[in-house]
Amino acid sequence: MRFFELPPQLGEDLKAFGQQVADFKSGTLSGVKFKGLRVAHGVYEQRQEGTFMIRLRCPGGALSPEQLVRAAEVSAQYGAPQMAVTTRGGLQLSFVDLENVMTVVHSLAEVGLSGRAGGGNTVRNMMAPHDAGVDPDEVFDVSPYLFELTTRMVAEPDSLNLPRKFKVAFSGKKSDPGKVKLTCLGFWAKEREGSQGFEVWVAGGTGSSVKPGHLLLDWIPEHRVYYVTKALKRMFDQHGNRRQRSKAKIKWLYEKLGKQEFERLFFYYYAMEQQEPGKELVLKPLENRAELSADLAAERPVDEHAFSLWRKRNVRHQKQAGLFQVRLPLRHGNLQNSDAKALGQLAAKFGQNSLRLSAEQNAYLRNIPEAHLGTLFNALQPLSSLFLRAEPELLGNMVTCTGAATCSLGMTQSRPALEAVQKALLASDLDLDALGDLKLYSSGCPNACGNNHVGDIGYFGKTGKVGQDIYPAYMIQIGSKLDAETIQVARRIASVPAKDLPAFTVDFLKGWNDKKAQWPVIRDYLNADEAVEDLLNLAASFTDAVPAASEDASYYTDWGDEQRFTLLKGRKAECSAGLFDMIEVDFETIEQATKLLEAGLRGSERKLHLYRLASSAAHSLLVTRGVEAFSDEEIFDAFSEHFIGAGLVPKLYQEPVDLAKVKDLDALDKWAGEVINLGEHMKKLYEAMDDSLRFNLEQLQGLDLVEEKEPETKAEAEAPTAQPESRADVYKDFRGVGCPMNFVKTKIALAAMPSGQTLEVLLDDGQPIINVPESVKLEGHEILAQDQTADGHWSVLILKA
Repeated sequence: MRFFELPPQLGEDLKAFGQQVADFKSGTLSGVKFKGLRVAHGVYEQRQEGTFMIRLRCPGGALSPEQLVRAAEVSAQYGAPQMAVTTRGGLQLSFVDLENVMTVVHSLAEVGLSGRAGGGNTVRNMMAPHDAGVDPDEVFDVSPYLFELTTRMVAEPDSLNLPRKFKVAFSGKKSDPGKVKLTCLGFWAKEREGSQGFEVWVAGGTGSSVKPGHLLLDWIPEHRVYYVTKALKRMFDQHGNRRQRSKAKIKWLYEKLGKQEFERLFFYYYAMEQQEPGKELVLKPLENRAELSADLAAERPVDEHAFSLWRKRNVRHQKQAGLFQVRLPLRHGNLQNSDAKALGQLAAKFGQNSLRLSAEQNAYLRNIPEAHLGTLFNALQPLSSLFLRAEPELLGNMVTCTGAATCSLGMTQSRPALEAVQKALLASDLDLDALGDLKLYSSGCPNACGNNHVGDIGYFGKTGKVGQDIYPAYMIQIGSKLDAETIQVARRIASVPAKDLPAFTVDFLKGWNDKKAQWPVIRDYLNADEAVEDLLNLAASFTDAVPAASEDASYYTDWGDEQRFTLLKGRKAECSAGLFDMIEVDFETIEQATKLLEAGLRGSERKLHLYRLASSAAHSLLVTRGVEAFSDEEIFDAFSEHFIGAGLVPKLYQEPVDLAKVKDLDALDKWAGEVINLGEHMKKLYEAMDDSLRFNLEQLQGLDLVEEKEPETKAEAEAPTAQPESRADVYKDFRGVGCPMNFVKTKIALAAMPSGQTLEVLLDDGQPIINVPESVKLEGHEILAQDQTADGHWSVLILKA
């Protein structure tokens, strides 16, 4: 059984992809280009060089037993010992060597599995509740719409080259729309006068900036699902922001256009689509019924007491009489290959439509007759991946992303941290069953891949700071609410050190336990102001007690790590959200110190705060240059090199920086005005950066930088457009312009040019020719030629992306 059909052109696509892999291996295809090509096939590079993760599409979490067995077999042969269920109900294979990637994708395609559009700027894996079709409370089963829409979308070429990812969700639940109100396009099942249809929501989004969706259509008949999707996709394709990745999602398009213009554009495209009739989805019937193998016997459970507890925690009635759905809880979604193969073979005994994956990173079996629950219980006992089946429901519902262990964007080790929380809860005297299906979700950074924003309790990784020492920490969120009337994401309240996260969680839940008489339902408590006050006080008791690194180094080592906590982890910084969080800590110190100094602080305290201001100003943006420094000497030396020496900070600040480096506080006091101005300068420099840690050129031109006081070169003043002797559409002479202003000026020139035009720039030898071409390539443009002239300068020919 296949729940959706792979596109007919997949064979040709994989042939082309295979050639791209070969070209990359031979060095004829750049890493930047290869990344853009491979992510559209769901192939992502991992931290371990030369290894890749392959993300498979499973719409609504559906895959057949045969598909799970095949995935387990290729993972065992070519990948890691385990696979992982994603927070969109997909399946991921990890640590596949590059030379095996094509073997894996071809083998999976044979059984109808593919990573096509599993990543990149594409139509991503479509979501629905894992119990769609069997939930007693649903309006109708949304699965057939989801599967057929997936088949249609993955076959359309424009689904693979959008401004940004395009996410679609369905829900058939009566009182809970699920995530349809927090996604690009959401369909919520409704009935009107006996007909099936949908309420349509648009422009919701999660990530580091959560945006609730907007009601677009209060009703469409079911045959209009494709037309709505196609119209919004075409509108996004043609009007989305392709220049600025951080503002490219549909949620930002809605914010830019406003409700009236967004709806005007949508209905224009919607009307155009409906001029071509006959594109309605052709739904295939999907039945949920028992389909037992002839050799499957009904068994008594081997342990009646354990069976009773397991049934209470994991088994739920379906709307089909006499049938049950069984939760198979997985820690972090991890499923050992051997267990996955056994589970697929077991699921086959209950039929082809018996298996689902969920956004909680768990697996589910459905259509299980009551007489065979004992059979299933016995068969699951040997599967080590399912050890949480014997634990309270809360533990199996905890969700986390991979965190810094494998993700290039991760700040903290979210998985080991959550495991420490689980251990602390089990060791406590809390009645965990009383917490029911409480959802505790965690992410390793503010990007929220672990869905912390929709958890009853959410964590996301960030940094804390004592002096100049940073430590891993977590922001705590509480009180999400998504129902028929409300869209409320969890509120960010306060942060706690990562080391104290387990103790904090236990103490916070104990606080509710002491108030159960007033708040019998914990979700009601989490949405109350009293919980906010309790959390603030508890978090402060942990944060205020963080020792200096010299007193207790354990606070400065993350869960699962042995080395001191660092954001860079040996690589160039990539996570702007996490870095910005760290930077803000320095700017808070700068702001506080500035206020005290300007208020007339005197004596030794004045000198101490002046030094703190200088140190925080010097440290604040080092990480954006790929530098982490811990000692005072390292901080000031790195600042002198990467900011003053690079021309980003005027040289007049060099002397107070040198005085601060040697802690000559008396002499530094005479430079108080300059130190305060340095803090302001660094804030302006920070504001002139975009979300990718590159400069916003218009703002940067307004900064008082020494290099910018130089007049434009003659070539710039006299030849704003192409010169007759130039081989390009636009010509610029940046000889004599130092780093990084030469790249800034190059980017200004490119910003004014249409895509596809060429720019020729002249650069000095040395750092300019090393830095500018690489920076241009990181912006997505192509270097067509790079030649040294007879006088020693360089000509660089650039094709604008």
